[in-house]
Amino acid sequence: MKLRIGDITPLIFGPAEDDPSATALRFTQRFGRYDHIILQAVGDASATVTARVYNAQTGAQTYSQGCTRVAIDNGWYMYHIALPVLQEGCYYATLTGGGVILRSQDFEVTRLVENDPEWPLIEYGGTENDMPIDAMFVVSGVRVPFVLRLPAGFKPQGWDGSVEVETYRTQRQELRVLYSAPYDKYTLTIGTAAGLPVEYVRLLNNILSCEYVYINGERYCRSEGSVPEKQLVMAGAQMFTASVVLEKQPTLDNYPLEVYQNGNEYNDDYNNDYDI
Repeated sequence: MKLRIGDITPLIFGPAEDDPSATALRFTQRFGRYDHIILQAVGDASATVTARVYNAQTGAQTYSQGCTRVAIDNGWYMYHIALPVLQEGCYYATLTGGGVILRSQDFEVTRLVENDPEWPLIEYGGTENDMPIDAMFVVSGVRVPFVLRLPAGFKPQGWDGSVEVETYRTQRQELRVLYSAPYDKYTLTIGTAAGLPVEYVRLLNNILSCEYVYINGERYCRSEGSVPEKQLVMAGAQMFTASVVLEKQPTLDNYPLEVYQNGNEYNDDYNNDYDI
């Protein structure tokens, strides 16, 4: 069976992409207690794909559930699952099917990040399943609210002003303004003093291709094709910080998106097999 992780899945699967000669520093991803962690993978239909969650310290399995299988095209399917609310602790997840095992890097669930301005909540998604990335934004008629937390923030010196302007020049060589609209640009920086693995820089770039992205409740989009520019934190370590220029956008009428019923329980119809 062929199986690969979706482009905007918030967990990083597989080993870090580092130089074998370099010393990689450890980074543990964090989520709040009620952050809804979405896993998606693309594969063929030769087997059922099961998601499992394990305690990273004891190895004990805490969750197991078959994934939703959504037909895409040409015999390929999107396997999708929303993990349940997890107690505070350190975990890793696996996706298994047809002899293939994909394992995530360790992640921590903790209340400490829920109100920590240095770990903002990033919410992202779309309204249609027509984006040119491996992701499913609407499942069983419900919009999927992906979430991610990263050590990130907007520094005061990260603001810049810009303007969209149209002018013409008279015969006297005088400029006349036909249209002028000033706007703000904000530089988002991700990474701690020790940096982040490059996979998170790639993930952020993929996320910014989504129809909407909210950072702590404010909607942003990338500015003029801006991409995250990474910087190596220290020689010999494959850990980076990265910065990307964003612009604020109007909040959508349907924000915040919710897929919950009965407190923190997901809709039972959220994980089923069907075709689109």
